[in-house]
Amino acid sequence: RYMVCPSGGYYIKLEQLADGTIVAVFKGGDGIVGLWGHLQSAISHDGGESWTPPRTIAQMSHDTDHMALGQTSDGSLVLCFVQPHAYQNGLWDTAQVHDGPVYMVRSSDGGEQWTEPVTVNTSSTPVPDGCNPHGKMAQLPDGTLLMSLYFRYRAGQPEASYQQHGQFGTYLLRSRDGGKSWGDGSLLADGFVEPTLCVLPSGRLIGLVVQFMPGRNLWQTESDDGGYTWSAPRPITDYHEYSGSGLLLLQDGRLLLAYGHRSFPGGVRAMVSDDEGQSWKDEKVILSAESVYQFCGGGSSVQLPNGKIVTAYFQHQGTGPFLHPRTYWVSAGFFSGPYAAVVKYEPGDLP
Repeated sequence: RYMVCPSGGYYIKLEQLADGTIVAVFKGGDGIVGLWGHLQSAISHDGGESWTPPRTIAQMSHDTDHMALGQTSDGSLVLCFVQPHAYQNGLWDTAQVHDGPVYMVRSSDGGEQWTEPVTVNTSSTPVPDGCNPHGKMAQLPDGTLLMSLYFRYRAGQPEASYQQHGQFGTYLLRSRDGGKSWGDGSLLADGFVEPTLCVLPSGRLIGLVVQFMPGRNLWQTESDDGGYTWSAPRPITDYHEYSGSGLLLLQDGRLLLAYGHRSFPGGVRAMVSDDEGQSWKDEKVILSAESVYQFCGGGSSVQLPNGKIVTAYFQHQGTGPFLHPRTYWVSAGFFSGPYAAVVKYEPGDLP
């Protein structure tokens, strides 16, 4: 295990550059809901074993959140996010919903510096002023970059009958100029949240979406036409197995799925497919099981040139290698945190 961010590190995602550098992006600076929260990055040049101190990507007037991260064919990093507009007089107003634009920043030097935020055109989605970017972007063989996002339908718009707590939808936006402009939206799946994407060598897309209630689990869908039409979603994980999920095609052809496990003891688990996601092995690997508070997650992974796998996660520490001497009692036990870290392992550790 290697520490990335000792305080914060929410929603950590990884990208590996052509030279092997790993860039991590996450939320820090405040709690999961916090006026001073902002997106940060850290960089590792030694396979995830040491990291630069967290640095701010975009410091705006208040909280930045809900991000989607991708890499273009020329190695540029693209990050999309929102600035929640649910704060009233400095406090979070639970009666409010997100109402504002999606922003984008880019880095052409491996995450060292980022451009100033610009707004993204989301007019081809059903709720242009309420989109939340999420997950990892995917790049099709023709270079088209895909970003997934989700939203809550507004009054009078379609509703999914099987989503009990709020009527949500997931969508795709496309960029054909390396992430500089976006449009041509299409439906991914209705009734779900927190989507993420993975493209296979054949060009087939796998989409993961979360059923927030009642299952709180991951569902999978596929597309063979560049994301314009999708198969009916099917559940692939159990209750409370969903947060921060990430797919990675391994060098040996297997598909790795890592995801947050939010039942005690919380952490990150992984499972493997030998047939490009058509089926998943029953055996699940515990990558981390030390979070004493259920708000934990992760699963973004990269595979190093030497074959080793690095998977990122965030959790609240109870026991283990990063236990802090100052602990606090909560209903689940003692904890300090949250923090973000990576776990490094061999492909042979997987079933």
